[in-house]
Amino acid sequence: MSLFVSPSCKRDEWRLDGNDPMERSVLLFPGTRKTIVITTAKYLEKVDIGIDFDLPADALDLKIVTGGHTYRGRRMAGTFMPLVVCGVPTGKGRLVLHLRQRSLAKSAWVAIRVAPSLSKMCAPTTPIWDDYVVRR
Repeated sequence: MSLFVSPSCKRDEWRLDGNDPMERSVLLFPGTRKTIVITTAKYLEKVDIGIDFDLPADALDLKIVTGGHTYRGRRMAGTFMPLVVCGVPTGKGRLVLHLRQRSLAKSAWVAIRVAPSLSKMCAPTTPIWDDYVVRR
């Protein structure tokens, strides 16, 4: 008796409706890849995409393909997201995300956040100096 388990070839397909941000989680096993197709409303011109996980920032790769162009996730100081891509054109309402887990030792839950462009993900926080605090 043999047991053969074949990996699923079906890609995940998600939809970003309206102007509300979306967040979903996926589990990535060591050394695996995940492809997710995201469709958006036609009127959304650009989106921001970020991923959050509990591994070092270089343990995952984020690549987004849309309209014949490729965008790579990068670390942005002050955003509290390990990898983020800001202002990605939606390419007629369709984006393809490619995630690659580089770690060969540890699985990771990955939170994927997608929001219309100019979101808080892409607005680094800045300190407010005491001199600028308004007093009443």
